[in-house]
Amino acid sequence: MIKRLYKKELSEELREDYKRSDWFMLNLIFIHWILVSTLSAYSYDTYMLGFIGGGMLFLITLIAYKYYSGTAIFRIMVSIILMTYTIISIQQNLGRIEMHFHVFVALSFLTVYKDLVPATIASIYIIIHHLLFTYLQLHNISLFDTQIMIFNYGCGFDIAFLHAFYVIFEWIILYKIITANRDNFNEIHLYKNKLKSSNITLQESLNNFKELFGLTTEAIIIFDENKNAVDLNIAAEKLFGYAREEFVGKNMFDFIPEYEVEKIKNAVSKTSAKPYEVDLYKKDGSTFPTLTGGIDIIRNEKIWRMSTIQDLTDIKNREKALFKSEKMASMGEMIGNIAHQWRQPLSVISSASTGIKLEKEFDLLTDDDLIKKCDLINSNAQYLSKTIDDFKNFIKGDRTKELFNLSSDINSFLHLVESSIKNHNINVTLDLSDDIEIYGYENELSQCLINIFNNAKDILNEKQTKEKLIFISTSQKDNTAIIKIKDNGGGIAEDILPKIFEPYFTTKHKTQGTGLGLHMTYNLIVDGMKGSIEANNKEFEYNGKKYLGAEMIISLPIND
Repeated sequence: MIKRLYKKELSEELREDYKRSDWFMLNLIFIHWILVSTLSAYSYDTYMLGFIGGGMLFLITLIAYKYYSGTAIFRIMVSIILMTYTIISIQQNLGRIEMHFHVFVALSFLTVYKDLVPATIASIYIIIHHLLFTYLQLHNISLFDTQIMIFNYGCGFDIAFLHAFYVIFEWIILYKIITANRDNFNEIHLYKNKLKSSNITLQESLNNFKELFGLTTEAIIIFDENKNAVDLNIAAEKLFGYAREEFVGKNMFDFIPEYEVEKIKNAVSKTSAKPYEVDLYKKDGSTFPTLTGGIDIIRNEKIWRMSTIQDLTDIKNREKALFKSEKMASMGEMIGNIAHQWRQPLSVISSASTGIKLEKEFDLLTDDDLIKKCDLINSNAQYLSKTIDDFKNFIKGDRTKELFNLSSDINSFLHLVESSIKNHNINVTLDLSDDIEIYGYENELSQCLINIFNNAKDILNEKQTKEKLIFISTSQKDNTAIIKIKDNGGGIAEDILPKIFEPYFTTKHKTQGTGLGLHMTYNLIVDGMKGSIEANNKEFEYNGKKYLGAEMIISLPIND
């Protein structure tokens, strides 16, 4: 019977709640025993009925609690026993109407259970009691020489049914309350379980974060809202050379050179800053290059800053070595160009000097011929000298900022690659603004232009374009000089275009390219000259024909 009433398995939370309610009801029944043994028995001197009857009920409850606490059996027993205390109190007072109020009070106590069955059984039990005792009172039935009485102001089934109606009415109210209590209980524990699960997940995430925070090779520092260090990992201690106790409490700007302050302020003003290159101080006062990023985090209800730092010293040294290697490769090609460029001027000088000697021997040398041949020798010697100067500027290792004319730098670079232009039948068209002067690194810009030219030359040869075109133009916008270099090599594939400035990326065979040329160009322009470079495909028309090619756009600040 009970199993039919309770088809669903109880949750652990509800079972524990029932046990807590059982303990409450055990204490409530003990209090009822005291009441029926004293206060309830006072008016008619019925102490023995209260003491013995109530005592037996409490003893039964106590035994049942020991063996059945938390079960449906105990809840049903409690509902019956509680109503039996009503019966005892009514009988003790020979049917006084005031004692009937206990029915409704006792039923309300049963709402402590999130279970409708005890309240239902108690309601049925008390209705049956009223009907049965009405019958016994009407027939003057006595028990232990005491007349059974249910109502002391007149008895009848009409009164019993009226009381039954009130009990049913209360049961309907109790149904609403108990159902709502159980739904609320289930909902609360559902959220509680979700919260518990979330807390477990959060704790696991926190533990993982702490583990990663401590073990990661990347330096991580957490700053509070005042930009003071509050936490750091082992990698950060090693990187900066501080012990943890020395580092914590220091301000973020204690590690930043003055020339980097504005860059850092701009970065920390954003919720999340993409990694950027910045120099930082070590404990010994030396600076070192880093790749730094940062993100705002919420900690202790305050917004703190977590910064990640990577040491770029080794990477920068390797890049310098690779750039040097790349430049040496360019120099090798340049020497070949110069040797080729020198052949004709040297031939002209040799022929002129030999002609002067022969004409002198045969007494055919006139003053006009001598002057013409000397001028010819001088102009070709000047050409050779210009080539040497351009090459010397290109290979010089000092990195000194100086004011230079952009058009002159472009013409010097074209002079260095002149033989390559002629050998590969490339038509170079210039549209240069003569009055643009830049305060920067002239030879580094030449290196970048040579790298871009070589890439364009290779693609024109690869595509076997009949008419090989390269266009170079310059312009100025506000404080920025703009250099555009485009070719008619068919453009760059869209899937490759975003990768061309990445290190070691090349579409050439490994014997023909290292993939460092454009990467070096990007670093020299962006990091070295604080400019920008972008690549795109450009459709254009030249001499009535339409072409497609790659266009490189370099933007450089004219001065600091």
